[in-house]
Amino acid sequence: MGLWCSRMTVGGWVFMVVVLALVIGLAVWAVCRLFPTPAQRIPDPRAALDARLAVGEVDLTTYIQLRQQLDGGPAVDTTAPVPVSTPPGRQSTLKGGV
Repeated sequence: MGLWCSRMTVGGWVFMVVVLALVIGLAVWAVCRLFPTPAQRIPDPRAALDARLAVGEVDLTTYIQLRQQLDGGPAVDTTAPVPVSTPPGRQSTLKGGV
């Protein structure tokens, strides 16, 4: 009867299982690419930086420096001391009496 009515050999079964697994794998991959989970989406850099500051992963000086870099401005030198002035009539709580 030819090729269509013959019995399938072991090689035929192996080939059929491999092809079926490839088709199912391709379908799963396509669905995952079409409908990504929120963890797979690329977040907005500014929102990610805000979230890192909110949970305490970065300190305020690092946040300001990174935020200015994201906005295209010049980077801030965070190693330079920040001058602190006290309002008139108030005592400074900093060591050194600044």
